[in-house]
Amino acid sequence: MVLIALRFFHFGPELDNPHVWRQSDVAFVIRDFYRHGVDLLHPAVCWMGNHKTLIFDFPIYQAITALLSGLMGPSLITARLVALMFFVFSARYLYLIAVELLDIPSGRVALLIYLITPLSLFYSRAVHVDFTAMCFSLGMTYHYLLAIRNNNMKHLLIGTALALFAWLVKAPYVFYMVFPLAWEYFRQPNKKWLLFRSPLLLIPIAAFWAWTRHVYQVNGEAPDWHFIPNYRLFNDNSHWYYGTWQQRTDPENWLLLIRRLQNEAAGWITSGLAILGVFFSLRIKKNATLLLWLLGVVVYLVIFFNLNVIHNYYQIPFVPLIAIFASVGIQRGLAFASRSDKRLTIAIILMAITGENLLFAEQNYYGKPDGLYSVGHVINQETPPNSLVLVSSGGLTVHCPIILYAADRTGWSVPAQDLSAKIALKLYQEGCRYIILHRPDLPGGEFEQFITYFSWKKVMAPDEQEVIICDMTKKADGSPYNGFDNTPSVNDTP
Repeated sequence: MVLIALRFFHFGPELDNPHVWRQSDVAFVIRDFYRHGVDLLHPAVCWMGNHKTLIFDFPIYQAITALLSGLMGPSLITARLVALMFFVFSARYLYLIAVELLDIPSGRVALLIYLITPLSLFYSRAVHVDFTAMCFSLGMTYHYLLAIRNNNMKHLLIGTALALFAWLVKAPYVFYMVFPLAWEYFRQPNKKWLLFRSPLLLIPIAAFWAWTRHVYQVNGEAPDWHFIPNYRLFNDNSHWYYGTWQQRTDPENWLLLIRRLQNEAAGWITSGLAILGVFFSLRIKKNATLLLWLLGVVVYLVIFFNLNVIHNYYQIPFVPLIAIFASVGIQRGLAFASRSDKRLTIAIILMAITGENLLFAEQNYYGKPDGLYSVGHVINQETPPNSLVLVSSGGLTVHCPIILYAADRTGWSVPAQDLSAKIALKLYQEGCRYIILHRPDLPGGEFEQFITYFSWKKVMAPDEQEVIICDMTKKADGSPYNGFDNTPSVNDTP
């Protein structure tokens, strides 16, 4: 309970880094569900103007949070509580798996390590879906494990239900469990029991296939705003998921991943213990299931290489296994110690792990994007509710939700180097009525001529950053602009 309670020191009502970008997307879906009703088949983003609909994952976490917000009030604290709830369930399943594969003492140690890894400390209370996915994946694994070992229909049905959600929420976090579970099946003497009931196992796969077809169709219906540089449809994300072969042959990428696994998925002490646990397991026949689980996550890493390189949270699937192997390392390393000495040594090791990982998390996580949130505050105060806005802040890309989410607005985000009068006029035709420039001065050249044709002003944000707001509903002289008046001539030059 104490280790879980540590999360409440960082349970504030604002998003924080790392990956506040992804959290902003998730938080916007929650807000949209809360205001307009839950639609699991059509979640939204804030950076696609009036169209909004775009699917990244099956939004069960967002839906539950939105429904609870109706009782507890719309707050990111509610979202954090739901995320923590799923994490606690995942921890429970991690413990049960470790007990089933090893023993109760190993399960207890694995549980405590799982609770205190840096990635667990941060993402268990972040507005994020990954521990929701891990909850379903670990739950599926535990119940399938008991179904296979005990020919138990109840566990097979529960495992299938959890597998369905695991595949829908985040398929990369579940497919690799086929390695340890297949091994468990083939080592059982009575294979016919599961074989006759194997059609049940196809239900989650069929649901996933249907879901991916739906995602492809819905995302393919998004407007093709080809005039915005680097804008793309999200109906084919294979290049984003898998990356290139060249990425896999670059030693720098592997070093980056090794450092992440060492520092964030484990910690230095836990890393050493987990490596020790792997070596011990190579000589323990009953630990073959764990070794095949390890093979599975390595295959996952190699397949979804680009995702792992870009996002630290894609190392979360390693965390449960690292915790279990570290527990094996501790238990086997202290096998010949007396009971009292063993308990004392384990307590000292766990305290050292806790101190190391807490220090890492405090030094590297929980930073807030105050500058961008300050700009969002200005937009919220200076533009009408429900208005569509075009935001340009440095190099923030066309898919960036941070400022728009903070502003409680929908619209578009275009990097400063790509923004032009031509793009602004085309987005006006799509419903955009305000241009927000996060910069101290007018851009100069043609685009400045375009901006000054309209009513514009410079506003000081709460943190003393300057923001330029262009109101395309009015000309500079205050008369209304109806979209048919002659504006300064434009070309493709930003």
